[in-house]
Amino acid sequence: MRPMILVLLTFIAACATSPAQNSRPVPAFAFTELKAGYGSATIKRDSGFMGAACKVRVFANGTAVGELGPSEQLTICHPPGDHVFGANAAGICGGGTAESGVALKSDDQKRLRIASGQAGDLSIQPTAL
Repeated sequence: MRPMILVLLTFIAACATSPAQNSRPVPAFAFTELKAGYGSATIKRDSGFMGAACKVRVFANGTAVGELGPSEQLTICHPPGDHVFGANAAGICGGGTAESGVALKSDDQKRLRIASGQAGDLSIQPTAL
């Protein structure tokens, strides 16, 4: 019985996503023009099996700005201030909605990561990658 539990736990742990080292840029729906004094946010989706069948829709302050598949990224531009970036699974996939508040300063370049957990839930958080 113990070997079966160990195999099951290994399989479940392997389902989590991991940061994408080389993500492909995709076009954003909106907020693509970088103006003087604006900041930018690059949002990357992790690679991995969890949620790979569905796109993740990305939002900036409630406005849809793009859709990301695994290992894809988009960059959007905003004036300085507090902004809320969100993600939710598009289509029939579950995962709920995840949001993260980000303070952009003039000429800032922020990076965010969208990850899928072992239960299929989404998170969006700042990242150094």
